[in-house]
Amino acid sequence: MMGTTARCITAALVGLALAGAGVAACQQQPETLKAPEGTEALRPFHTQRVEWKTCGQGEPPSDLPPEQAKLNWSLECTTVEVPLDYAKPGGERVALAVNRSKATNQARRIGSLLVNPGGPGGSGLQMVANMGATLGQGMLEGRYDVVGFDPRGVGESGAVQCLSGPDYDRFYQTDFTPDTNEERQALDEQLKRYAEACRRHSGKLLPHVGTENAARDMDVLRAVLGDAKLHYYGMSYGTELGQVYAEHFPRNIGRMVLDSVVDSAEWHTAAAEREQMASTDKQVNDFLAWCGSDGSCPLGNSMEDGRRALTNLFNRLERQPMQVPGAPTRPVTETVARDAIGDSMYSTQEWPALEAAFAAALRGDAAPLRQLVDEGRERDPKTGQYGSLDDSDAAIVCLAMPEPDRRTQLTDEALAELRKVAPVAGESMLFEDRCRHWPVPPTMLPHPITAKGAAAPILIVNNTRDPATPIEEARAVAGRIANSALLANDADGHGVFGKGPCVNNVTARYLLDGTLPDKGNSCSDNALPSHTPEPPLG
Repeated sequence: MMGTTARCITAALVGLALAGAGVAACQQQPETLKAPEGTEALRPFHTQRVEWKTCGQGEPPSDLPPEQAKLNWSLECTTVEVPLDYAKPGGERVALAVNRSKATNQARRIGSLLVNPGGPGGSGLQMVANMGATLGQGMLEGRYDVVGFDPRGVGESGAVQCLSGPDYDRFYQTDFTPDTNEERQALDEQLKRYAEACRRHSGKLLPHVGTENAARDMDVLRAVLGDAKLHYYGMSYGTELGQVYAEHFPRNIGRMVLDSVVDSAEWHTAAAEREQMASTDKQVNDFLAWCGSDGSCPLGNSMEDGRRALTNLFNRLERQPMQVPGAPTRPVTETVARDAIGDSMYSTQEWPALEAAFAAALRGDAAPLRQLVDEGRERDPKTGQYGSLDDSDAAIVCLAMPEPDRRTQLTDEALAELRKVAPVAGESMLFEDRCRHWPVPPTMLPHPITAKGAAAPILIVNNTRDPATPIEEARAVAGRIANSALLANDADGHGVFGKGPCVNNVTARYLLDGTLPDKGNSCSDNALPSHTPEPPLG
């Protein structure tokens, strides 16, 4: 367990919200919640019996190769209870929703493979529904039960709730790239209202959704699943969760894959956000190069033309938002257009839809841009309600964000510096700093994790041009965790899983027999999409 440590944090100029000058502060590391000494207090949780029930035959995702579509997509579901507060295990409980795609090769079954898709706030249940059979029965020869769970405060595990659909509609029409004092004040007022709504609707849960508690939940799941060691595949934020688990329970590590790696020493500090903005801006260049590679990019066929076209469009939308039929109170603003870019850089498979959306916007039709952003925020077009992802993300992130980074303000000087670092993508990532007025203090500040005493080696994989988790973060983590190996994949986008045969084979070999790649091994799986985009609408 982590004790109290002191860590000096220097807030950089650029972050989710920025100060005109760096803010240096030496902060005390919050005391992470500790379970009572010994294991007796948690024994009822580790030994609880759960009942698995069929939760649907399942349907394979569309456009799968025939051999994958024929896999067994049926799932089983259950719930597992964990303490709301690990310092008071006899108190209130949280029910975690869990599902699994069962191993089909029972004779050679290795165990359970717990998965997390990141976010934070991503649903592990949905991850297993979408790819559990492909991963477990395909890549891993049917030798693992692939197990998903919604972490506490996420999805079906008591999701954090803040705003209703109509309130979120109004919230997201705020200008999140303020250029004047009036716009800054309006944004700050919206952030206050948002934080108060979260406190009002989920105040009891908010102090307990931190990553350190989710890691403790994972060890309860390990015990309930009957595994002596935790086998784990975590993506994006899931790599932070994996590192924290390795810190808390190093002797319980089985085979652990960290895909698209967060640096635990800097996660959600201003310095890390600055690095992410710069990395995303480089990915915009790659998108524009791809867009112009067939000579018919609506933004122009060179990177310079593309950047110029985007800047002109942003300026037009700042002056005059574009109306969308059927959504009179939700026009496409500069913020919406920038959000569409930021969201679409995560996956190269989203580039054709983004290209088509910009083509439509330049013709005067903003509806495709509106839809791209709505889908990213899980807005149901029929009900107008939003998924829990954004609220859960805020609740988990804010418990790990240092106070100086929470309290910084966006100024003209900071914005000018930001535009130097990331001229296009920087402002696309200046979404609301929801932690600025968060009602709960941090419970675990960023700190380096070495996983000292880890019972097994850890495999780290990362794309070299990842916009969200730059390759430098993966190298830092691999350099810090002695018993680990880094596989760099020469590719664009966020997320290595499924990129191609090289990365899949290396990952499968490690999960099946524990073999790490040789030092210096790399892959080049980077299949870019075609230029025949499907219409974003319909």
